[in-house]
Amino acid sequence: MTLPMISLILAIIALGLALLALLRGAGAHQEIESSNNDLRRRLANHEQRAEQAQDYQRRALARMASGKPMTSEMLLEERLWEDLDGEQAAQRVEAGALALDVRTESETRSGMIPGALHIPLNALESRISELPRHKALLIYCAAGVRSAEACEFLSREGFDEISNLAAGFPSWPQQGTPTP
Repeated sequence: MTLPMISLILAIIALGLALLALLRGAGAHQEIESSNNDLRRRLANHEQRAEQAQDYQRRALARMASGKPMTSEMLLEERLWEDLDGEQAAQRVEAGALALDVRTESETRSGMIPGALHIPLNALESRISELPRHKALLIYCAAGVRSAEACEFLSREGFDEISNLAAGFPSWPQQGTPTP
């Protein structure tokens, strides 16, 4: 083999190694960029959770300062709405709270709390403007699960005076009249 041939082979090998190093560098750059994007997402999520925690603390303190109850369960579960039994719920409505029925149309045929506003849970977000923001709300469903979801949603939306009929409509002491 001649010297020019060996030089050419070495040049090709050097070029191949340089290309390999370049490709590895590009792969490392992509990994670093992917890592950076992951860290940015994590930081944004952390910041969002911190803001939510601060908002909860501010609203919980405001609730306590205004004399509204804040039970240990509410603190532990980080919620700003109360679970009430049927008698407590009836007292709340008698004191002026608006009852909000989040059951389906067919479920309301068995009766409703007199004067209740009916907005099924699946329509609540689109009909939120129908709710008075500065009036106490008693939210109920058939068993207390959907109404708890509604309470959580409305709490996040800034509603302050929210209560949940924890055991649902069957626990209402003065069974409502059937709807037409």
